[in-house]
Amino acid sequence: MLFQQIYYAFVMTMMFFSKHIFTMRDPENYYYHNQALSNYIFLIILNIILFLLIITTMKLAERYLNKYYDKILFIIFFLSLYNFLDYIRDIIFRPLPDMSFNGRIAYLVIFTLYIPMLIIMPLIFKKLNYEKIHKSAISLFTLIAILAVYYIIPKEFSVTHIDKELKPGKRNNIHLILFDGVAYVPIYNGDKISEEFPNIAELAKNSCVFYNGYSPGTQTFTSMGRLTTGINYKYFKAHYCGLYGKMNDNDEWNKVDVSKSLFKVSKDYGYNNVLLGEYHQYGTLFEKYLDYARVYSVDSKYNYMLGKLINYLFLRGDIYARDTFYALFKGYIEKANENKSNTLFFTHFNTPHVPYIFNKNGFKNEYHKMLLKGTTYKEEERYLDQLRYVDVKVGEIIKTLKENGSYEDSLIILTTDHPWPWIYRKESERIPFIIKKPNQKKGLKIYNKSYTFNSNKMLKKYYKTNKIDLNILSEYPGEFVK
Repeated sequence: MLFQQIYYAFVMTMMFFSKHIFTMRDPENYYYHNQALSNYIFLIILNIILFLLIITTMKLAERYLNKYYDKILFIIFFLSLYNFLDYIRDIIFRPLPDMSFNGRIAYLVIFTLYIPMLIIMPLIFKKLNYEKIHKSAISLFTLIAILAVYYIIPKEFSVTHIDKELKPGKRNNIHLILFDGVAYVPIYNGDKISEEFPNIAELAKNSCVFYNGYSPGTQTFTSMGRLTTGINYKYFKAHYCGLYGKMNDNDEWNKVDVSKSLFKVSKDYGYNNVLLGEYHQYGTLFEKYLDYARVYSVDSKYNYMLGKLINYLFLRGDIYARDTFYALFKGYIEKANENKSNTLFFTHFNTPHVPYIFNKNGFKNEYHKMLLKGTTYKEEERYLDQLRYVDVKVGEIIKTLKENGSYEDSLIILTTDHPWPWIYRKESERIPFIIKKPNQKKGLKIYNKSYTFNSNKMLKKYYKTNKIDLNILSEYPGEFVK
């Protein structure tokens, strides 16, 4: 009997955590790739706790509620199946935020009723053979549980934290600041920066403002792959904890060579490299060249493990996104105050990209309204609110650098990874792009086509000559493919 209970508990535990286990090892699902060792240990501990809890429940039911033992096992198994069913729904249909209003309501109703119906069924249908049902179900899902054991064994772990000693030096700081998904149209008003964004406009007064700036790609993954590595692969993909690329459709996928990356070049010239970002495998890819890094996953570890209903009602993604942004920004400000020279700062903030959770005054609590109304509800208005928050944070960055005395001497590059064509379809290629040279006293407007992809090459020349050659940015780097 004990062996059978252990077997049942094993299958049910694997089914409960199946969503997280399978997505964790999906080689091309880069949303789930920030799988740090600490998160993995947390998952294993939760597996053990749930396993012991199920064993304990079965033992107590066997001893004190033997008459209802099979009904209790039936309920426990189908509760453990909840996350797996939600995982299958996500694969067959589509993510919940993309559903219509009626689709979301239907989903919430069905999955809300799922749990109470499991409990009510044994009370209504007393003549069902619950022993046969749960035995058959457990036998059916045994293979999936065994497969989950294979998948739960990690191939490799993500590097999310790097702490090395930063070396002193006399060279000017470089701040490469990227806010994710900043549209061209709201920022630029004709041949000037819109007054609606006063802090960006203030930065632009004594900076080089590019009116035909182009990103290395139309979405974050390919854009950041090209920008950081300096390699113009046509195609990029994530594969476990690595980054792969190829030039042509028929080529083999090659692991991306980071030996000529932005961070390798700066390290060769004696700079410290400080990186703060999320979503990508920055730490894993560039660990060898980074002195300090904090890389956050796109979702919390709880969000990976549990079904959408639990996540959307209780484990709010907007809170995680807010706290992640706060942590990134705080970390950047702290490191900028600690290191006023000889450091390349690379910061990738996920705002104003969705979720839309900020306005110029800070966090706005509209989560459950958006859950019902959908992500496109007043989308442009909410996006502009978030863009105003970006302007506020740019102002805080400028204030910090001025107060610590490093602003004038610093090279500051403010841009984005890609445009935001989901709202501004007529301006789907150009992006905001501003460069403040060290000790620049006069603004400069540049109308030539300029590519942020060439920033790596521009910086390399700056390291050698201590001069900024803006002409390098106009060199056509070749066609970019999504």
